[in-house]
Amino acid sequence: MKKLGRNSPCWCGSGKKYKQCHLNRDKLSRKRPIKAISAEMWAGIEEAREKAEAQELLRKSQQGKGKPIISTEFNGHRLVAVGNKLHFQPLEQANTFSDFLYGYLLNKFTKEWWKAEENKENPHTLIQWHCELLDHQRKHLRGGVSEMPLTGVVSSFYNLAYNLYLLEHNVELQTHFLNRLKNEDLFFPAVYETYISAWFTLAGFSIDLEEEADPSITHVEFVATAENGEKFSVEAKQRQANKDGFAIGNQLAKALKKAATSKRIVFIDLNVSQERILEDQEAFITGMNERITDREQKLYVNDKPAPEAYLFITNHPYHLHLSESNLKHFLLIDGFKIPDFNTRRPLALVEAFKSKQKHQNIWRVVDAIKNYSIPSTFDGKLPEETFGDMDRRFVLGQNYKLPNSKVGKITDAIVNAEKNEAVLFVHTEDDQVITIVEALTDEEMQAYKRHPETFFGKIRETSKSADTPLELFEFFYESMKGVTRDKMLDWFKDASDIELLKALNDEELLLKYIERHVQAVVNQKNK
Repeated sequence: MKKLGRNSPCWCGSGKKYKQCHLNRDKLSRKRPIKAISAEMWAGIEEAREKAEAQELLRKSQQGKGKPIISTEFNGHRLVAVGNKLHFQPLEQANTFSDFLYGYLLNKFTKEWWKAEENKENPHTLIQWHCELLDHQRKHLRGGVSEMPLTGVVSSFYNLAYNLYLLEHNVELQTHFLNRLKNEDLFFPAVYETYISAWFTLAGFSIDLEEEADPSITHVEFVATAENGEKFSVEAKQRQANKDGFAIGNQLAKALKKAATSKRIVFIDLNVSQERILEDQEAFITGMNERITDREQKLYVNDKPAPEAYLFITNHPYHLHLSESNLKHFLLIDGFKIPDFNTRRPLALVEAFKSKQKHQNIWRVVDAIKNYSIPSTFDGKLPEETFGDMDRRFVLGQNYKLPNSKVGKITDAIVNAEKNEAVLFVHTEDDQVITIVEALTDEEMQAYKRHPETFFGKIRETSKSADTPLELFEFFYESMKGVTRDKMLDWFKDASDIELLKALNDEELLLKYIERHVQAVVNQKNK
């Protein structure tokens, strides 16, 4: 190891002189002479970085894009930092993150509040949920880490706890929601608002309540700001439970009357039993589309045509099926007076692709809703690894003991999902590459299917199925970005509209190039 000179090759391997690369940054960060880093040490640094990136991706896939769960064990207790507060629970009561959420929700409403409500002739809805949850737990839980059927009351109770945790940990707006939740008349609308806040948090948005100093002006629920700075005014409405029909006109009109400083997003929860939607889902969607089109043409707000808005129609039926399992939430999205986000009419491929790019922040919220679930582990590790029998991991870069007692390093690996096998490529010290096939257990296969991109400890691109022409278009777009203009025009040379294609700029030409490739694939499939 020797001291690096200003004109020496930089330690990072970029090929630049040290003074033109990392010298100034190193001076600011270390305030001491920099020594050269060997190739072996640099490889170790790169390997550690790749593993850390994979672990962070795995964590985000379970915990979303908000702040990570901050937790440790100390003196027989589980310590969890939530916002600026530290919560303690005995370890035996906090094996999983869901265990922690149970005690967390009880403490949020205070012992005094619980006692007062329990003594009432008609206790608060949350008290009723808790009583039914306790009965359910007594029937199915046997101590330690065990499972119980996911019924409506389990989802209702724990989802509310998780939503409140996300609010306190990320945006510090929990007091506003707690006051509303304690009011029985406001309880269900407030629960719905906690879901919406949680979805935006998990999608990486920041959330701010608008100042309500002027009572003469109505305000939206909150303003959500995306990672790229784009702002949205978010309003939520919930229909009365199990109301006849599926009319949403009144809720939409009330939402659009609220003063908004940014692009509007309106959430409307239908609040009906699950079977009312599932009995004829196609007819339901057709009817809902007709209602939205009708409101676009006829709805006026303050004597003016109603403003545009992104529209999220949801149905979360958990509280209407407390003892039932296999419950599903419903989501329909549309652009109210937003022509290029209108899901009621089919879009051409290029138009659909551009729409998805333009409205990408809305699609991030959609993904958060689809993937919404409570994490099991505190540290973002695989639950199969933490709680199950999955006691091994095949990690790229780690040593592997071969049958002949030699030790090699796993340099590559793939999973054969059809045979439940992992194929490992092991590089030995004598520069041989040996292929090893390892049978995967059911738990290992489950872990792979949940998180295939990080299964081998580093981020790996995994093949994604392209089930629709748009998904195929997106796949081609990522893989064809480097195609030169000359190559595209040569491919188009026999096209009848070649002169029009030549007049397009590079990006538009690329989109046309991809569109016709997709059409060729679709036509081939249809033969």
